[in-house]
Amino acid sequence: TCIGLGRFFFAAYFGLLNAVMAVEGEAENEFLQLMKQYARYEFEDILKEVEGTKDLVIQPELMSIMDHVTPPKFLRSKGVDRMFRLDCPTDEGNHNRLFLIKPEMASIHHLLLFIEEDRKSNARRNNAIIYVPRMIYTCEHILEQNGLHGLVRVFEWHLDLLPLDEDFLSLEVTSAFRSLYVDQDLCCLHTVASSILNFQRLYGVIPTVHAIGGLSTLVYQLMNNVKEVDLSYEAPTDTDHRVSELILFDRTTDLVSPLCSQLTYEGILDDVFGIKSGFVELPSSVTDRTKPVKVMVNFTDPVFRLIRSQHFSVANSMLSHIARELDAKYKEGKDRSQSVAQIKEFVKRMPELKTKHNSLSVHVKACESIVDIKNVGDIQKQLQIERALIENYDGKEVTEFIDECIHRQMTSSFLFRLVSLMSCTFGGLKSKNYQRYKQLIIQAGGHKHLTSFYNLKKCGLLQEHSPASKGGHFKAMCKKLNLIPKKCKYGAADRYFVCVWWYLQAFELCNNQHLTAEERTTVVGRHQTYRVSTRLEHASIIHFIPEEGYGVFYWRLFVVRGQCLALYRAKDEHSLHCGNNQHY
Repeated sequence: TCIGLGRFFFAAYFGLLNAVMAVEGEAENEFLQLMKQYARYEFEDILKEVEGTKDLVIQPELMSIMDHVTPPKFLRSKGVDRMFRLDCPTDEGNHNRLFLIKPEMASIHHLLLFIEEDRKSNARRNNAIIYVPRMIYTCEHILEQNGLHGLVRVFEWHLDLLPLDEDFLSLEVTSAFRSLYVDQDLCCLHTVASSILNFQRLYGVIPTVHAIGGLSTLVYQLMNNVKEVDLSYEAPTDTDHRVSELILFDRTTDLVSPLCSQLTYEGILDDVFGIKSGFVELPSSVTDRTKPVKVMVNFTDPVFRLIRSQHFSVANSMLSHIARELDAKYKEGKDRSQSVAQIKEFVKRMPELKTKHNSLSVHVKACESIVDIKNVGDIQKQLQIERALIENYDGKEVTEFIDECIHRQMTSSFLFRLVSLMSCTFGGLKSKNYQRYKQLIIQAGGHKHLTSFYNLKKCGLLQEHSPASKGGHFKAMCKKLNLIPKKCKYGAADRYFVCVWWYLQAFELCNNQHLTAEERTTVVGRHQTYRVSTRLEHASIIHFIPEEGYGVFYWRLFVVRGQCLALYRAKDEHSLHCGNNQHY
């Protein structure tokens, strides 16, 4: 989803159901604080419903989210005494106990283990459940089957778009892609629709909506249904439409981008260690400590802020430059010829220098570990093969590389990503290649991957070529949107260089003014436009439903930020067209 608010340009990707916002200026702090306060006040009201001292049992996936919205100090001030992990059942604690969980069957079963421990020890507690973001019928049914219906108080915490960075909001629904395309479960679309409606409560109605794909159309219909059912819903009408357009994309309009290797520092950090809810957990082998270290990676980190969007090869040299700067400042402080005023000024800067020094140490160690891990495979060869697949080159070299990776027993996620990339770019694998890869991967990794092949085939990532498949669709789309220009001067700071010279399709779709509405529909699928008003301003929302489901692809966010800032910094009025020549 990309949202622009005046000088804001805000983007969200839904599969994590996530959001990115490229911002120019300092107004973003006020905006993000408003979103956090909105969530914090609602949680505070829930805590007030349970009087007295209470314990909080948190699902592990929600712990990092809680650090952003309700830090431990806030919880203690509201009567929370102790906190437990949901996956570690215990009979200890206070009389009041609150379970903070997602509406999933696995989390409900963990909750039942806690209650079973209480029964064994004859402990009577006042239990309550807080569902994030809402309760579904399946959860209620499981409680009823276990004799808990009516005995456990139930609350809903409508935690929608969560600020994780100065230009990044997220719903953190990590299972959205699997739910929609594998399990055929559309429940998460209600979360998407609700998040947009809640956004409109704060910033006014979005007058024009473009929906590309069946799920996108369904989200718009859900928004209207919710407004009809919820009689209390009211969005301000005197905000002059701070967001003028909403563009909804189905994830299936671009399945190739998530399968490409990321080349920015932030992207590779996510590939290797995993960035979850704005935190990266570095193992003890990296930090030289006894336990893994959880590090927040956002704009508050002075070193990470400088290198996050840089190509990894440039990031190393930048870390060296930062180290030299710090060394020079420390030497400046040790200069005995300084006056009292200069010494006083240096003392004031000491906390900032110490923070930067600690951050530098963490990222230097992370870079060293990344280099060691990437050196295990032939990264340059891998990038060449990805480039060849994107350019639709089906040569012997590509097949030999995939075979070699299978025989070297590379990770299953790496193998499936590479084979799926080949399938998406060629409109499916040839029958003999599909069967051969299936046999080799199952022999190398075990029969558990039979399910993996079934699921990938079901969601359209890994297909067997058939006469009905669109073999030339990807090639035609690349030509129409000019995704792979024949001549380009790329460098470490260029958007071509962040992901095997691959463009973000959504922006290229909107950038290509020569395409008619019919041509856009041919390239990306079904396209619907809904208008509440004809008034147009500066801002837009682009919404992917859902995003990769594997995590945020941070090279993509770098492209979004660059595109947005370039748009707002343009001296002449640069109009981009979408649909029936509507500007955004």
